[in-house]
Formats: sequence, C-alpha cells, structure tokens
Amino acid sequence: MDIQVFIEKYKDHVYRWVKWENRRQRNFYYEDDEFWSSLIEKFIKKETLNKYKEGKVKFLTWLNAVLMNHYIDGMRKHKPYVPIVSAVDELEGERALTESSSDFQKWTDNNTEIDFDKVEELVEKIEDLKLRLLMKLLMFNPIFTIFSPEEKQFLANNYGVSEDEIESTIEKIFEMHQKIRHKDIAVLTGYAIGSIGQTFDRTVRKYIIEPYLSMRIDA
Repeated sequence: MDIQVFIEKYKDHVYRWVKWENRRQRNFYYEDDEFWSSLIEKFIKKETLNKYKEGKVKFLTWLNAVLMNHYIDGMRKHKPYVPIVSAVDELEGERALTESSSDFQKWTDNNTEIDFDKVEELVEKIEDLKLRLLMKLLMFNPIFTIFSPEEKQFLANNYGVSEDEIESTIEKIFEMHQKIRHKDIAVLTGYAIGSIGQTFDRTVRKYIIEPYLSMRIDA
C-alpha cells in the first residue's frame, strides 16, 4: 500500500486508536500528533507497509498490532524509568527489591533509536531457560511475546496449570495489572523475588547491551 493511500484511509483510525490506548494507560500519555508523525516517519524509513502479507490476517488486525508495538516503543523511550520493570510494585504496597536495571535504564534513556526487534532476537538466543523466561516475562507484550513448547511446559509446571492454560493465565495477569508482577514472575520461574532485580541486571548487561552494541559496531 502506498503511504499516501494509507494516510488518506487510516489517519482517523490511528488517531482513534491512540486516544483509546491513552485512556487505558495510567502512567503514560502519548500525544496523538506525536504518535502519528513518528508512526509515518517509521513507516517511510522502515517500509513497514510492505511487510503486510495480504490474506494472512486482516489489514486492520495487522495494523493494530503494529500500532501497539509502536506505542510500547514510545513508552520505552519517553518514560523516566524502564517500563518493563517497575521500581515500585503498587499493588503489593511496598518498594520492590527488584528495582529496574540501572544499566538498562541508562542505556534506553540515552539511546532513542534502539531497535527492540533486535533486543527480542537477543532474548531468544539466551540458552538458559530460566534467564530467557525472566526476560520475556519482564518484557511481556500479549501481542508479540511467544513462548516455545519447552517454555510453556516449564511455566505451567511451576504455576500449577496445564500447558494449554499457561498463556491465557499470563495474559490475564497482564490484563489485570498491565504488567507481570514480580511475585508472579517468582512463581512462574522459581526465582526468589529478592533476586530478580540483580539477575535481570546481570542478564541484560551480558546478553542484551553488550551483544547489541557489538552488532551496531560490526554493522
């Protein structure tokens, strides 16, 4: 689809979508004009519209998934803390011992052009099952996060549900709290809640930041 055709046909839909998503968010607001302009810039730069495969899914279904991904990228870039790990677990009523990785926070704050698709690829390459799942749960996105059969079996066994139920169970946790809480991650992975922050810090530095920077240098 030509970008001008997209603008003419779907600009109103995008504005409605971002206003609806802003109402759902408690701690973040994406200005609709800023969302639209950055989306079009991304579409042109990365030729995103060419990635749609007609017949596989409906265009609006695909577009809404793209809009959510773009919105989440905006949250990561604009929030004063790394949104995938909350410094305070509000629902538990206490300061969590699992504060966000200072290294990752500084990295995301100082780099507005991070390719989070590459970050997700690096997460998938983590060989240790528990570490990989820790990262996936902290970065959980109901549209884009995918668990392998091995991962689903591990999570289901820890949480006490069937493999068929584990994905919907995690999605319900996310829908209720807009994140996977630290205490839920502890149950799902077997990590002690007090160790999750330090483990995340070490993992993100070793498996995400350093390899990502190396990839950028090599490119």
